[in-house]
Amino acid sequence: IASYLDRETARIDKLIAEQQRLVELLRERREATISEALSGPEAVRLRRLVDPGRPMTYGILQCGEPVADGVPYIGPSDMPGQGKSPPLNSLRRTTEEIASVYKRSVLSGGDIVVSIGPAYGKVALLEADLAGANLTQDTVRVAALPDLVDSRYLVWVLLSREVFRHWDDEIMGATFRRLNLGTLARTPIPLPPLDKQRRIVAYLGEQTANIDTLIAETERFIALSLERRSSLINAAVTGQVDVRSEVA
Repeated sequence: IASYLDRETARIDKLIAEQQRLVELLRERREATISEALSGPEAVRLRRLVDPGRPMTYGILQCGEPVADGVPYIGPSDMPGQGKSPPLNSLRRTTEEIASVYKRSVLSGGDIVVSIGPAYGKVALLEADLAGANLTQDTVRVAALPDLVDSRYLVWVLLSREVFRHWDDEIMGATFRRLNLGTLARTPIPLPPLDKQRRIVAYLGEQTANIDTLIAETERFIALSLERRSSLINAAVTGQVDVRSEVA
């Protein structure tokens, strides 16, 4: 049994390792595709692209115990990542009284939310159903000026490895590694004309969708291979397969 399992699991493990490496390569290709599409234009600071009537701000300092009926609010743990909007029905809610103190951070559909603090780097482009929601102190609202920047384009930039490296460099050496509002406001954003921004959004949507499909298919193959490995071991040790002829 041991000889049989050593041989068969080694085959499966080799295949799994090859597929895991493929996933790594695909993710590297995804990052490179984004970086190449965003490279070239002169950069401006993020704060210059924000609506002055709705400046960048964090949200509620103390949300209190969640209530059944109240104002929904977004924290870092609520953000799915990759620019996706949090589902409204998954959000916790605070009282109207607490939320009324933080009218400055009320959200609208199309706003961008960025997580700061220790859990920094998540980005969400909000759907219209989140209008009227609020934020926690570890998230920041970015209300982009539509005449200067397409919000979808801005999300791609904020998710790029160049921005993550910039943030890491900015907070390197700090006692507590936290992204704050000021550092976020100084983030350099490459800014081509609006029509080119929209072409980049369409291009990246198509290219990353193709890569994401390949990643998902490869990860499913890995999961099936792991199930196959487990089933093989169980079958061998419980006598469901005759390993004598297999080893012979």
